Amino acid sequence: LTFYGERFAKELGVATTDQTAIIPADDARKVHLSHRSAANCANFPVHHNASPFSLWKRCPICRERFSLRRTLNQHISTVHYDLRAYTCELCDKDFAEEKSLQRHIDTVHKQIREFKCEFCGKAFGQRGNLKLHIDSIHKDLREFPCDVCGKAFARKGNLKAHIDSIHKKLRDYTCNICGRAFTQKGTLNRHVAGVHKSTFLLPDALSFPLVS
Repeated sequence: LTFYGERFAKELGVATTDQTAIIPADDARKVHLSHRSAANCANFPVHHNASPFSLWKRCPICRERFSLRRTLNQHISTVHYDLRAYTCELCDKDFAEEKSLQRHIDTVHKQIREFKCEFCGKAFGQRGNLKLHIDSIHKDLREFPCDVCGKAFARKGNLKAHIDSIHKKLRDYTCNICGRAFTQKGTLNRHVAGVHKSTFLLPDALSFPLVS
C-alpha cells in the first residue's frame, strides 16, 4: 500500500510539523472517515501508483474532488494530517492557515461584512458566501438533490446535513449541560452560546461523536 509522507507533502505544498513522519494511506483514510461519512468515501479507491501532480484536483488518499489546488492542499493538511497550527485567542478554534484565522476573526468576532449582494443588499464576510447566496437565492441554483425526497441544495455539505438529520435522524452532537442532541456541530455551538450563555462552561461542555 502506498505511503504518503514528507516527499508527498512537499510535492503538494503541505507543511508538516514533523517532517520525518510517514503516514500510511490506510491510517490517513481512517482519519478522513472520522470527518466524512463512510458512504461518501467508500466508492473512491486509493490509486497505488498515481502521480500527485496528475491528480492535483483529486485527493490521492480519499479521492475527494476539488476545483482548486489550494483547496486540495488545505484539505490534505487539515483532514489527513490534521495540521491546525493557528489558534484563535478569542474562542480557541484552530486553523490550518494564518489567513483562515484572520478571516475567522474578521467575520465571526469583528462581524466585518464587506461583500454586499447587489440584488438585496445583504452583506457577507466572505466572497464565497456571497456567491453561494446569489446562486441559491437569486439564481435558484441548487446542484445537489436529495435522492430520497428530491429537495435540492446549493452545497454538498448542506445535502449531507439534510440526509443525516431528516432521513437518518442522526443526532451526534450532544450538549453536556442539558442533554439536547443536534445534527451539526455548529448548531450545538449556537445552542450553547444562546441558551447557556450565562452558564460557566467546563472544557467538556461540548460533546462530539466518537469514531470506533
